[in-house]
Amino acid sequence: MKSRSYKSFAEIDKDIQIAKLERDIHREKIFLRAEKMKSNFSLSGILKNTMGGGGNNSSSMVMNILNIALPFILKKFKK
Repeated sequence: MKSRSYKSFAEIDKDIQIAKLERDIHREKIFLRAEKMKSNFSLSGILKNTMGGGGNNSSSMVMNILNIALPFILKKFKK
């Protein structure tokens, strides 16, 4: 942090208010990133990220594997 000399208390108050607003902005960014991370790790988020490739070969391959494997997995759990 830079060393600064102030000429009035108003300048100090202004810098303190700016620092508080910057802190709040960073806090919100962290919160939004955490929320996005939580949604990405949910089942719907994982499927959405997997299928959201827009015709990507790897995503279509994963979908094919899921379409083949899912019925077998569900049969095992029904027993």
